[in-house]
Amino acid sequence: MRRGQAVDHFMHLEGNEGEGATRSRSGALSRLRAWHACGSPERIGEGPMEIFLWVFGAWVVVAVLVSLLVPAQRRGERHVHHRVRPRTRSPSSPRPPNRPPRISTPRSHPRGHGLPAVHDLARNEPGEALVRQAIAETGGALGNSSWHKGIEGEERMADLLLLLEERGWKVLHSVPCPVGGDIDHLAIGPGGIWAINTKNRPRKRISVTSTGVTESGAPSDPELLQRSGSEAESAAEVLSHSLRRDVEVRPALAYVGVSAVVGEHRSEGVLIMEGTRLINELDSADVEFGPSEVADIYAVARDARHWLRLNGT
Repeated sequence: MRRGQAVDHFMHLEGNEGEGATRSRSGALSRLRAWHACGSPERIGEGPMEIFLWVFGAWVVVAVLVSLLVPAQRRGERHVHHRVRPRTRSPSSPRPPNRPPRISTPRSHPRGHGLPAVHDLARNEPGEALVRQAIAETGGALGNSSWHKGIEGEERMADLLLLLEERGWKVLHSVPCPVGGDIDHLAIGPGGIWAINTKNRPRKRISVTSTGVTESGAPSDPELLQRSGSEAESAAEVLSHSLRRDVEVRPALAYVGVSAVVGEHRSEGVLIMEGTRLINELDSADVEFGPSEVADIYAVARDARHWLRLNGT
């Protein structure tokens, strides 16, 4: 039945059937409108299903495209990132034990490896031998100002020697000497081994010649240079015996607090300089020992038993 014939058919029903046709008018008109919308009576009621299928198909296509464009790795990161914690050590590495905080040892008292403190010369303070000598002679307080001056001089020189320690040198103070007395400072470093005797001469002008030393025109102690040389020879004997090889220890005389040191740099084989200049001289000396040799010599030199054994005590 064509669309125009269907309209005439429905109009004929309306004119011939009276009230029965009137009762079915609303239903007939509804079916007619649906038929107009779908194209034929056989497809009435199939429009909504086709719309649903088209929408569902479009959604499936979009989902497939998204799955192809977005990498699987990035899709999974957001699911596992909050559960995985990065490792800071391998599973087999042991966890460090709880240790108490390290107590730093004072610089002037470095700790020896297995060396009893009573025999460790690294614990000696500058001028310590002078203090012991003053107490032994005076019975208590230092009393004489010359003791104070001597101790102050060794302390000032020790402060200057800190510059050498920063450059790989090792320094001992108040080292007992087998020939008597003590070596004010024993410096061991790349530039050799030096036995340093310190003299505090405030505002004095020191003049050095090949035959001796004068202090502001007055001759110095005639035994000063001889004692400096003897201390160096004694130190060389102790270290050579303990190390089982020959080592050389050079003597040096350092003046602190002076106005100037003029003239020769050496007298009777002893290097004589103002304290600061002596530090520069030793630092620029030719290299004789490497770091391991310096450490080996220092380990022997700091043991007081080597010095006392040779001294017969």
